[in-house]
Amino acid sequence: MKKVTHFMRLAKGALSLLAFVGFANSSMAQAPANDLCANAIPISCGQTVTGSTTTSTIDVAPACALNFPRFGVWYVFAGTGQSVTLSTCNATTNYDSQIGVYSGSCGSLVCVAGNDNAPTCSAGGRKSTVTFTSVAGTNYYIWVTGAVSARGNFALSVACAGSVGINCATAPVMACGTPVTATMSGSGAGWNVSACGFSTPGQEQVFRFTAPMNGVYTLQVLAASGGYVDYFYKPATGTCDATGWICIDDIFSPGTYSLNLTAGNYYLLMDAEGTSSRTHTCQILCPTAPPPPSDNDLCSTSVPLLACGGSVTGTTVGATSDAVPTCVTSLNTAPSRWYRFIGTGQTVTITTCNAGSNYDTKLGIFTGSCGALTCVTGNDDSSCSFSSLRSTVTFTSVSGTTYFVYVTGFGSGAGNFQVTATCSLKEDDTSLNGLSAGNAVDLGSDMVGEFFPNPAQSGQSVLRVVSTQDSEATITLFDALGRAILNQRTGVVAGSNQLELNVASVPSGTYFAVVRMNGQQYHKKLVVGR
Repeated sequence: MKKVTHFMRLAKGALSLLAFVGFANSSMAQAPANDLCANAIPISCGQTVTGSTTTSTIDVAPACALNFPRFGVWYVFAGTGQSVTLSTCNATTNYDSQIGVYSGSCGSLVCVAGNDNAPTCSAGGRKSTVTFTSVAGTNYYIWVTGAVSARGNFALSVACAGSVGINCATAPVMACGTPVTATMSGSGAGWNVSACGFSTPGQEQVFRFTAPMNGVYTLQVLAASGGYVDYFYKPATGTCDATGWICIDDIFSPGTYSLNLTAGNYYLLMDAEGTSSRTHTCQILCPTAPPPPSDNDLCSTSVPLLACGGSVTGTTVGATSDAVPTCVTSLNTAPSRWYRFIGTGQTVTITTCNAGSNYDTKLGIFTGSCGALTCVTGNDDSSCSFSSLRSTVTFTSVSGTTYFVYVTGFGSGAGNFQVTATCSLKEDDTSLNGLSAGNAVDLGSDMVGEFFPNPAQSGQSVLRVVSTQDSEATITLFDALGRAILNQRTGVVAGSNQLELNVASVPSGTYFAVVRMNGQQYHKKLVVGR
């Protein structure tokens, strides 16, 4: 009996040893290559991979709606912008599987989606399916694991649906003056970016571009084939999605387009209409470096402009804006340049109405000093054969007076300009410079000077006249539509007179005065300001 008992003890010990050896062999079995997140195996749309968690080790990851996951293997999927469905719902999977989807990094995982059991799985068993919307360019870590400690074999399928998104972060870079070519065909992200003339968005192409300075940039479409492509741009900040794009144009053929940009990074988006192939080649031309600040960017550094017959060219690109007074039009919103000249007593016309000006200009004429400027006249738009967005001013200069010419733009516009100045003598301009109420000299003929101040800023302006006899003068003020809005009659004496005109009730604007005296008629211009 003791021998039997001893035999049983030996047998039991052998079985325990075999069990231990089996456990040791199981524990020391080689783990899968993708046992760790850091060794995740790449997978892509349409792919099915097989694997096993039988020899995987314990992982620590966010639960992500999973049921006490422990043992698993890892895959990594590069987001395409599409909807992605991952599934172990098939005959190959032979255990209670789970799927977790994470973004972030292996050391700092963030749950995106997870599934324990898929109730619609026709393959039966406790198998899993999870669907999420990927972001183009984002890496997603896929954990195939089991409920509690379940392990086994599996097949993981990857199905993608919808259009491919745009990864702006890895978009090719455009350099100043270097052409790029984009070929677009098929269905793209399907972004409804904004109204830009297209009806059916197709494949998209994005480029990155750095504007090195504030200024006007030129987009040149050098070649275009296959049909319309919608061009957009926006600052390269925040998320690169369908929002915030600024339409440039719906472009069918080569052309040139201006972009007023501030220094910084931008995206340029090309969106084909429909799914047929489009090929466009374009480039961005950067403005040249601005002149130094001392180069007539300030009133105090204005440069001479020959008043009669003079012409200068320049650019406001890279210049600054000055806080100058409103002078018929607002003048302190856009970059500017300064010129000056000495009055000759003649009527002066200064204009940017010429081929050398390529943007919406404004002009202001001032007297006084740079620290205390006084408006003479100004203009936003004038009738011009080149463009109605150019500017022209006409005024009678006072001999010896310094005039400052302020060249700027509408809104924040900047560009190239050409300023010309011409002078002329009118019949009633002769010898009136310097005429004042104290002059009692009879000049032998009736004469009418100019309104002063002009513009009339305080509700009054004075007209200086010389009459050959005691008489009566009538001043009639007309608006731009030819309507008489003010009529004033006053007596004059032989010699010099100073006629005061009350315009306190007259709205701001430019007016034309007809002065009648001694059977003669004179025409003058008066600007009323406030």
